[in-house]
Amino acid sequence: MGFLDERCALAGRIAVVIGGGAGIGEAVSLALASAGVELAICDRDAEAVAATAVKARALGGRVHHATADVLDPASIEAFYVEVEAAFDHVDILVNLAGGTTRRPFMDTRPDHWEHDIQRNYRYVLQSCQRAVPLIRKSGRGGSIINFTTIEAHRGAGTFAVYAGAKAGLENFSRALAVELGPERIRVNTIAPDQTPSMGNWNAMREMGLDAIESLPPGYFEAA
Repeated sequence: MGFLDERCALAGRIAVVIGGGAGIGEAVSLALASAGVELAICDRDAEAVAATAVKARALGGRVHHATADVLDPASIEAFYVEVEAAFDHVDILVNLAGGTTRRPFMDTRPDHWEHDIQRNYRYVLQSCQRAVPLIRKSGRGGSIINFTTIEAHRGAGTFAVYAGAKAGLENFSRALAVELGPERIRVNTIAPDQTPSMGNWNAMREMGLDAIESLPPGYFEAA
């Protein structure tokens, strides 16, 4: 019996996972599925989200999956329309998608800012606003988990806009928790450091860094 089975009693609950196709998203999706949670997952990587859906179904759960890109608000809206058609309510929302391209702030342009703000902050506002009415339908409250980053809590060069967007997401989540608390809807954040995923390996290669040699022992954590 796993931690979620033993401590959380999630069997039969319904979860939406934005960015649930690979890396931490895949791990979260499969952990929820193994605890008996029914899933609606989306990711911009069609192959990855389909593969994760197959693995989740093999654990015995009901899974709806779709391709959606958080940079495109219309695709997130379309995904939620599918969620409404597939499920009569939602219990859990996990907003996990995000990312950045490292560059010194003085080398960035307004389109870079918009890109980072959309995929790390603005889509979460849209996702929460669409999901909360579905969580209310359960009549028993629910949980929203917004993934941020360790960079929201420290100063790190080449991450300025990304870190600012994620720090904003931290405080948005606190404020939303105050608003939704009386309805028993919890809002929390998780702020991971780097994890070993293809996205991180590829990003490091783009920066000309060796993913192993450039890091001290034990720096990367498993998803």
